[in-house]
Amino acid sequence: MTNLYTDANGAPWKYQRWKEITNIHDGLFPEDDDRLPSNWTRRMSEDVKSYFTQYKGNFSEDGRQRFAQARAGTSSEVLGRNIWQGFIGKLWKKCHIHDRIIAVMRSENLHPISIAQVSGTPDKWPSSEEWIPIILEPVAVELFGQESLTVNDQYLDPDVRKVLRSLIQRTWTMLSRQNGECKKKVEALRAAAQAVICKEACGQNKPQKPTK
Repeated sequence: MTNLYTDANGAPWKYQRWKEITNIHDGLFPEDDDRLPSNWTRRMSEDVKSYFTQYKGNFSEDGRQRFAQARAGTSSEVLGRNIWQGFIGKLWKKCHIHDRIIAVMRSENLHPISIAQVSGTPDKWPSSEEWIPIILEPVAVELFGQESLTVNDQYLDPDVRKVLRSLIQRTWTMLSRQNGECKKKVEALRAAAQAVICKEACGQNKPQKPTK
């Protein structure tokens, strides 16, 4: 999300659809304090803006990653980073971003479980590298609106495409983890049920004591 703002001219906060989803209609850094994102102070806004400026100054991807992951208490720490990451984490849950992405996967018949079921290898999780590029534009329209498709009015700008792909990847990975956990639970229930059946069968086969 930081890359989107710094490299794609303020995206996605400039898109009307994103404004409606997040209820943030005046961007991240309005001049009027009353129009700041919910629970932000002017100092918080300035800290986040400073973080963005310094992040953009790290031109290499590795440099940006190191800057974004600097630990608290180090010389590289920037106050705005923690504010920003906490803000995005809460916004993701509040606005149900993962759920919106999953809804698009289903509407496009490209949910990974659906793909696995028709692939002939239902136990093999589909490759995100193969399938995520197909749903980039539909997800962009859901989250950012049609106006985000700036290349021939059909495709995403490369800077937006790159970040959106990583966001969809998070959802894909989350679904994979949930699928694995569900399989483990099913196996545990199956094993428990089998143990009960065996116990009952063994009990029925035990020789009965003669009655006096």
